[in-house]
Amino acid sequence: MNFPKPQETVLRETKRIAVGVFSMLAIMLIVYAAMGRFSLAVVLGGLIGALYAVLNFLLLGMTVQKVANMREENEELARMQMKSSYNMRMVIMILLIVVAFALPFVDGLACMIPMLFPRLTIFVLQLTGKIKDE
Repeated sequence: MNFPKPQETVLRETKRIAVGVFSMLAIMLIVYAAMGRFSLAVVLGGLIGALYAVLNFLLLGMTVQKVANMREENEELARMQMKSSYNMRMVIMILLIVVAFALPFVDGLACMIPMLFPRLTIFVLQLTGKIKDE
């Protein structure tokens, strides 16, 4: 998929999501430590999941940017592009989770949990009034 250079808005929002994701990752690691389950596998799984969560959000933003420019030309093609991007990102996420559970040196659950953090970050930003629910 050819992407144009990300717009400033996409980069700014991705940065906000990244700050939230990595803040929540730190909290998750503290919880793992408090439960006596902290290990290098947990850290590695958490980092992999958090990095993919941020990358997934960036790819979503870039796809929306590209589709917004296409919509004027061909709405059906834009809709197909959006669906294709979603499907590809979900396949990659599932493969990443399967690999994380298969590898003995990665905690699969610690990889999965951070993939929920972008949604939680958006929720917190909405609750605090930093972004408006439109």
